Amino acid sequence: MASRLGPSDADRPNILIDPCFRPVELVYGAGLLGRLGEIGELVWVRDEPIPEDGLAEVAPEIDYICGGWWRYGSLAGLPRLKAFIETGGTLPTPDAFDYSQALKRGIRVLSCSPAFTPFVAEMALTHALNLARQAARVDREFRAGSEPWSHSEFRGEFSLYGQEVGFIGFGNIGLRLRDLLAPFGVRIAAFDPYLTADQVRARGGEPVTLPEVLTRRIVFVLAAPNAGNEAMIGRELLEALRPDQILILMSRSHVVDFEALTELLVAGRFWAGVDVFPEEPLPADHPIRGADQAFLTSHRAGTHFQAVRAIGEMVVRDLEAMIGGLEPRELQPADLIRLGRPSAT
Repeated sequence: MASRLGPSDADRPNILIDPCFRPVELVYGAGLLGRLGEIGELVWVRDEPIPEDGLAEVAPEIDYICGGWWRYGSLAGLPRLKAFIETGGTLPTPDAFDYSQALKRGIRVLSCSPAFTPFVAEMALTHALNLARQAARVDREFRAGSEPWSHSEFRGEFSLYGQEVGFIGFGNIGLRLRDLLAPFGVRIAAFDPYLTADQVRARGGEPVTLPEVLTRRIVFVLAAPNAGNEAMIGRELLEALRPDQILILMSRSHVVDFEALTELLVAGRFWAGVDVFPEEPLPADHPIRGADQAFLTSHRAGTHFQAVRAIGEMVVRDLEAMIGGLEPRELQPADLIRLGRPSAT
């Protein structure tokens, strides 16, 4: 029997709390579980994933699922489901989740990605400043006693002020980053196949093609991964980058030919900031670790205490709204029509 928090009440919705790889207390601490308990019957509420037999027992009665990723089988086994809220940071893939069926049944699919948005934008700016001013490189040299001094040696460092920057993806993270970059007076060009040219302009960017956006001095890769953009930044495009350019990879490594990226960085062809990798943790012998012109962070852009607690706060506010008959306003709704198309599977 899957455990419940409090007595069962047939008049209240059943909410499966299954955060798995994020501890329950970390996501739903500070009174958030208590608020959820006021609006529904909480099922499971443990750090380990709900087992298959426990899920089978409660699935016919579940109204809402708050889970780290989709592992709940066919929607047919969840006849009362009204919404799936992912609390891991990635929507389920179309081969794992039937978006077409969700659309037909009116099941909401909501992502916690807005909780990470401001912090990912902040880290993207951190990478840009670090690389443009070569701060991390000088720090390493300073500790080794071989640091350059500004009165005698310049090595291509530059300021962000007035630069031409490119965005690959101009969604929520791009909008936040645009605002952070505003004091620097940068000129933004953007490639985003899910926005019209006028929509890009309305967001403050110049609409350009993918090859064109990759000519800017600093290029931020912010696109969300999907079935159609795997390795869309391929070897040919990467080889065209100039030695004075910076590529900053903040979205999943899915969108870049990572093998080519690594080879070119090791060869010193351009500069790059990388926060996401095809395998995490990254193997200790991965060659990108030896690339002097790379600034590497271990998937630290969005995940920290403030962001994870923000997930819980958003989940609670949107569940309160939905159960009260109102629209969810905090979490990011999945594009069920696009994701449900056969070409996306």
